[in-house]
Amino acid sequence: MTPSPSFTSLASIRARNGRSAELGERLLALVEPARRIEGCISHEVLRAPGDPDLWLLQGRWASQAALEHYCDGTCGQCLAEVLQGALVLEASYSSDTL
Repeated sequence: MTPSPSFTSLASIRARNGRSAELGERLLALVEPARRIEGCISHEVLRAPGDPDLWLLQGRWASQAALEHYCDGTCGQCLAEVLQGALVLEASYSSDTL
């Protein structure tokens, strides 16, 4: 039996100078609510090795619909607010099927 595909999302977020710790706190606050979304397999925040200003927000989803629900819901809106705020210098986002 072939396993169903899962979907990944990855946001790379660079903090403004001197704002990395605060950005990390804001991102970490988004993890538990995202994990409660139906279809969330995993969701975590990682600090890039060797770059204290770069944060990675990684999610794995059971379906495209679950990922879209995350993006369109409260968690996605909260993430958008963080990304558009004064803590972030630059950000990129990608998603794909595993």
